[in-house]
Amino acid sequence: ASRAGLLAGDMILAINNEPTSGITIDQAVSKIRGPAGTEVTLTILHPGKRTPQEIRITRARIEIKSVKFETKEIDGKKIGIIKLNRFGEDTKGAFDHVADVLLSGNYSGVVVDLRNNPGGFLESSIQIASNWVGEGKTVVKEVNYEGKEKAYPASGLARLKDFETVVLVNGGSASASEILAGALQDYKLATLVGEKTYGKGSV
Repeated sequence: ASRAGLLAGDMILAINNEPTSGITIDQAVSKIRGPAGTEVTLTILHPGKRTPQEIRITRARIEIKSVKFETKEIDGKKIGIIKLNRFGEDTKGAFDHVADVLLSGNYSGVVVDLRNNPGGFLESSIQIASNWVGEGKTVVKEVNYEGKEKAYPASGLARLKDFETVVLVNGGSASASEILAGALQDYKLATLVGEKTYGKGSV
């Protein structure tokens, strides 16, 4: 999609010439997805534009690593940049490795990039938050329709709690991303920078 020219914030007006008005996101996704190597044509309206554009995309199987890490030097200080693309089964293991690098590498701070992270497993977000939030403290709380509450506590060592932390969010940060960002903000363990997040509370 990126190679074809799609941008964050694009409006999808039609899928293979079928209008998207009145269909759900799940229905749209099922129409867009398909076997690798086949094509789908999207009628797109880019943000700030008035004329729609047709974009043809060749479907492919895409493997995205849930965690990416890089180091940047800012004013002579080492800053770790952690890009979390999703919260999956492999996220905890990959993040644990990154935490080891931060702790042993004389880093001054860390940036956690949650922009356009759609979320994933609830448990994974709690595991990642536990790197900052002290053991036993509530990371997120569910309240059902009857008002019953269920708290999910942090577990393990809060190894990164003393690192100066900045969390980047935008309108595409949803679900598990919001749980992590919200917990770090509420406990004053990180500064959030960016835009209002998506607002998904399906859990």
